[in-house]
Formats: sequence, structure tokens, C-alpha cells
Amino acid sequence: LSEPLKTSVDDAQTRALNALQAVNDVGPVVAFALYEFFTNAFAQQWLTRLEALLEIEAPLIAAQINTTHSLFGKSMVFTGTLPTWSRSVAEERARRCGAKIVGSVSAKTDIVVAGSEAGSKLEKALTLGVTVWDEAQFIEALGE
Repeated sequence: LSEPLKTSVDDAQTRALNALQAVNDVGPVVAFALYEFFTNAFAQQWLTRLEALLEIEAPLIAAQINTTHSLFGKSMVFTGTLPTWSRSVAEERARRCGAKIVGSVSAKTDIVVAGSEAGSKLEKALTLGVTVWDEAQFIEALGE
């Protein structure tokens, strides 16, 4: 490498290591290990393949939540296979309306959205008298 380019690369590496060390409880040894991992070509290929398999959601910020929506503050469970949307898409739409998505049905659950092949969650909702919607009712409640 030419000297100016090498210096530029070295400066970038130093800045990256310093940024890692600025994280609470990360010292020079951990920072260097992380840096080596994330700059390793094999690790980058592995992470790229892993990222393609995962559904990583960006967290919602408060400004994205509709606090005036009728679903705001409601506790919701999604179960079964929905005909139009994946469960993750439906849950995200509900979160944007301020609904709280929970994994199990209880007396505190407000709404269960049930698709085909809904099992024990649907049965429990019916037993507890929890409101049960299909996907069409859910979409209507979203106002879409």
C-alpha cells in the first residue's frame, strides 16, 4: 500500500477500535476481538447469510405509534395462519396502532386474531370470552 492510503486505513481502524471501546464495559481486548470478527471475510459471508434468514425488525419509535387508534393499548394475540399477511406483518401493523402483542391468551387479553389451524390459543380465548377476530375483521379495525 502507498503510505497515504496505509495511513488512511490505519486511521479508520483506530477510529473503529476507539468507537468500540467507548461502549460501556468494552475494553481494548474485547474491542479488538470484535473488530477482527467483523472485518473477517468468512465472518462477513456468514453474517450476510444469517441476515438473509432472519427477520430483524427495527424498533418502533414513539412517533410512529398512533395513540388515537382504537387498538391503542389493546393486548392482542395472533394465532394460526392468516390468509393475506404473515403473522409478523400483522403484528407490526397492530404495534403501529399501539397494540401490545403477547404470546399467550389470558383473561387480560383483549383480542385474539385467529387464522386457519388456530389451536389451543383460540380454544382458550373462546373459553375465557375473549374477543376473537379473523384477519378481515382485523384489517377493517386497522382502517385499511
